[in-house]
Amino acid sequence: MQKKNKKAKENENKMPKVVKAFLKSLSITIKTAIAISLVIACVLGGLLIGVVAGCIITTDTLDEEDLYITGFTSYIYDADGNVIAELKGSDNINRSEVDIEVVPKHLLNAFIAIEDERFYTHPGVDIKRTVSAFLGYFIPGMSSHGGSTITQQMVKTITGDDARSVPRKIREQWRAYQLEK
Repeated sequence: MQKKNKKAKENENKMPKVVKAFLKSLSITIKTAIAISLVIACVLGGLLIGVVAGCIITTDTLDEEDLYITGFTSYIYDADGNVIAELKGSDNINRSEVDIEVVPKHLLNAFIAIEDERFYTHPGVDIKRTVSAFLGYFIPGMSSHGGSTITQQMVKTITGDDARSVPRKIREQWRAYQLEK
């Protein structure tokens, strides 16, 4: 009877050794994968911080006099993108300053609802909208929309910088943040 018990114990001990070896190997593999992932994340994070910092450092600030827009023509486009009218003032200036109190409240609310629904709550950059626009650019089937706030659109108009690049977008966001702080 003791021989049978001894043999049964040996079989029980052999099985856990195989399982233990497998689990140890699996544990090492998982720990290695996590360590490599952390290193890659740190490198990519460092690169991202470097690119953002480089763009911000080289960005000129906007002065108050830069905020005034005058002397350009407005174009009206049809649904196909064709110019159907040009609006010019008598001095070839098509803009005039209007005090914000003169603008009808419904027009102001409609403009904000369409262009930048969180206008009153963000610091010039709407992170939620920016991330959504970024994901929409890369994920097929996701709705595509702009991520720019009204302040960012104003910065783009003032600077005339309309390049489709990440550094331009970073500069635009930084300037928008600076204007609203």
